[in-house]
Parts: sequence; structure tokens; C-alpha cells
Amino acid sequence: MEPLLAEVRAGVAVLFPEAGETRLAPKEHEARHEKLLQSLDELEDVLEALQLAARAGRSNTSTRGGR
Repeated sequence: MEPLLAEVRAGVAVLFPEAGETRLAPKEHEARHEKLLQSLDELEDVLEALQLAARAGRSNTSTRGGR
């Protein structure tokens, strides 16, 4: 997850620069915005997979403990 989080942080920093930093040209801004949305979608997929795995792990643990 760390590489995806780093991508998201970098994307946000580029799209929303601090005061005094250079803003992107409109076409570049749109391209970076699209890339950030893709990274967020991928991060969402990873988080959902982790959540499902955690639920499955809890389910297997409770099943084994009940035997």
C-alpha cells in the first residue's frame, strides 16, 4: 500500500501546490488529475481486498476455535 499512498500524496501535492509554488498548465493538470483518480481507484481496490481478507481471517479463526 505504501507505493500507492506515495503516489496519491505526490498527486495531491502537484494538483494543489502550496502558496507560491508553480501551478500546472490546464492540460497537464487534467492529465495529473486523471492519474490521481486512477491511483485512488487502485488504492480503494487494495483496501477492499485487505478488508475481505481480514474478514475471512476472522471467520476462519472463529470456525477453528469452535471445533
